[in-house]
Amino acid sequence: MAELLEVMDPGDRIDFAIEFSKVLDTGETLSDATWSLSSEAASAGVEIYSQSYEGTQAAVWLQVASGSRSASAWSGDGTKILATCVATSSAGRIRERGLTVTIKQRNVVDG
Repeated sequence: MAELLEVMDPGDRIDFAIEFSKVLDTGETLSDATWSLSSEAASAGVEIYSQSYEGTQAAVWLQVASGSRSASAWSGDGTKILATCVATSSAGRIRERGLTVTIKQRNVVDG
């Protein structure tokens, strides 16, 4: 269910998206999309900043709460978190997909 994406620094606020067109019929679009975080992600201070959907794509903006940005969870190899999207299509189909994002402290040399 999960797709591994880029590394996110705990100081970043980044948008991620899932494209649903491959699992929808021609002309079908999203009529709803709701994102959630795993309990481990929420406990670590990861937050959904905003979420939206348009056409066949659902997007979420993730950030780490300011009080959690220097947590030890983000050092070394960091921590993988799961964000899940439940999308409903205009035909009533419900699809659930997830994104796995690694959050780790990055320094200027890492980019």
